[in-house]
Amino acid sequence: NALSIENASVKNEFLEADFNAKIDLATHKGIFDTQISRLYFDNGELFDMRNQKTKINLDYTDDLQLSVPEWDLTLNFKEGLEAYANNPNILIPHSPLLKKFGFMGAKSIYYKSVDFNDFNAQIQDA
Repeated sequence: NALSIENASVKNEFLEADFNAKIDLATHKGIFDTQISRLYFDNGELFDMRNQKTKINLDYTDDLQLSVPEWDLTLNFKEGLEAYANNPNILIPHSPLLKKFGFMGAKSIYYKSVDFNDFNAQIQDA
């Protein structure tokens, strides 16, 4: 009950990446070996990450959840997007907007948006 995906690519309005994946259809979990060419939001003004190799874990046991252990990042797509970054300092160098405002670091960042227009955000120990 396994699904293997090899040499796949994704390109959309915020992501360009190549990946190989193994998904266990019985446990509803998978691992994606991913080469991110570019991950960006707001044409790169908000966030612009390039040339990153990482593993992404998929879990759709209850809700659709993606996690990137290397970045200590969890994304839940149950209702819109809910994101937890427990080490946002890894991501801050890729945000021109945060650097522009002099944002140096934080212990954690929480973000939730149902419609991707209105959102709630919490930053701890900035």
